Amino acid sequence: MDGFAAEFLHDSFAAAVAAYLLVRMDRRLEDLTKAVLAIGASLERFRAISDVKMGEK
Repeated sequence: MDGFAAEFLHDSFAAAVAAYLLVRMDRRLEDLTKAVLAIGASLERFRAISDVKMGEK
């Protein structure tokens, strides 16, 4: 029975660490997604401004 308890605790700890890391990574991926979308929006605005200036020449 001691072997079972030790194995269970070992596996539970590994699962808890994996879950913790996945939650942290998920938050960072959400932040990264927001940053990439913001960069895309900035590039679209820059492109629109550049197109207007090119048309004025």
